[in-house]
Amino acid sequence: MNLSQLLNGNEIPSTKRITYKELTSIIQKRLLQLNEHYVWYQFTYLEELREMYVGTLPYFIFLGRKINVEPWKVKRSLDGWVFDVDITEQIQALYMEMNKVITSEHQQDVFQNIIEQYCNIGLTLGITPNQIQHRYKQERKNMIEPFRNEIMKHYIQRRYFGT
Repeated sequence: MNLSQLLNGNEIPSTKRITYKELTSIIQKRLLQLNEHYVWYQFTYLEELREMYVGTLPYFIFLGRKINVEPWKVKRSLDGWVFDVDITEQIQALYMEMNKVITSEHQQDVFQNIIEQYCNIGLTLGITPNQIQHRYKQERKNMIEPFRNEIMKHYIQRRYFGT
């Protein structure tokens, strides 16, 4: 999933000046769109929707690390009933399902795994494809390469990750 698919027409401000409020707004808009997509096509495109959700995680978490915000703590209560829980539960459930994780560990441990696997995508900027392939499982490479290319295309430097 590239940035244009992710944002789906939602204009994003410069990542140099993005604020917590702007990040929250972007996440909420996209979640609302994905929710509407799910409600409309829930019996046909359920698996596709899950992949779309998971595909947005690296970019959301990248933005979150940029300004020290944890996106899974952003409330989703827009209209009082569609989004009535934290994004936390949705991300954790999708992460565990997509990665075939069966665990009873504490939420924070699951999120630590998410951070390690998704935030590190951004931290691999500048390394060779062979290093990426060696470091990550082969099936995850399909997510990493497009995301890495999109970041580089939008001139987001390694220093923005706080490394």
